[in-house]
Amino acid sequence: METRALWVCGGIGLFFDLSDQQRLQVVDAFVQANQLYGNKLKIFAGATSETATSTLENIKKMKEMGGVDGIFVAPLYFLSNDDDDEVRSFFKSARKMIGPNYPLILYNNPDFVRAVSFKEEVASKNFQPDVLQELKGTVSAVKDSSCNPTLFQQYTSTGIPVYTGEEGRLIDCLTKYGAHGCVAGLGNISPTCVQITRLLHTTNGNSPPPDDAEKMELLSEKLKKECSAYWGIVHAHPDKKPVVVMAALLLDCLVQAGVLEDGSSTTSMENDFLTEKDRMMMKEAGLIPKTK
Repeated sequence: METRALWVCGGIGLFFDLSDQQRLQVVDAFVQANQLYGNKLKIFAGATSETATSTLENIKKMKEMGGVDGIFVAPLYFLSNDDDDEVRSFFKSARKMIGPNYPLILYNNPDFVRAVSFKEEVASKNFQPDVLQELKGTVSAVKDSSCNPTLFQQYTSTGIPVYTGEEGRLIDCLTKYGAHGCVAGLGNISPTCVQITRLLHTTNGNSPPPDDAEKMELLSEKLKKECSAYWGIVHAHPDKKPVVVMAALLLDCLVQAGVLEDGSSTTSMENDFLTEKDRMMMKEAGLIPKTK
């Protein structure tokens, strides 16, 4: 399965644990590595920072870096959902800074919300569809990880391309809710989400060709096992954010593949909470080769 793009400094990249300087260093490292291989991949960089001002500065620097094909931000990490004018102003400033055609992606994820408003809790943790509608032409696309089908359909009804970050409803998002594609966390350790998306993504609708029906069924079952294993591990560690668990699983898979050395400073700090039961669940789901 050919990889086409990388989503750098997102949730699983633990952007919230990085300084702005570290974020820029991470993005630059990916850009330079991509250049070594002929720029075969599209690089989408996360510019989200502690404030609107510092996020705008990151956007400016990442675009000027060269080799970054698009930028995404999680606006409710640093803006209040109560102030629509502030949100509009931020995106208009960002668009003016990067030009009319450069991809600017809105990342909606209720796990990355700092300024919770006094509105209804669910609404306060997600970007408002009516504001998104007003930003059509400013926002290029949306990645939505709200796990809320109603909200997802409200986003797609704006006419702005929406990518789902929810693996469990991936097929429904693609076939029923109007998803343009997916940017899924499980894609870090398994190609299943990408395989399903490419199989369903056709020019005249999201329906697999008849000859691929059996393949689709097998992929669907595989995805169910992967999601079950992942969420089983998440629930086993209630003190950890889901993105932290996914980051740990990714590191563990890299160890199993021989890319990273077990016990190194990188892995020992991030995945030391994983248990043998967790690893067995991953193996049973096919996320770690059983021969390892």
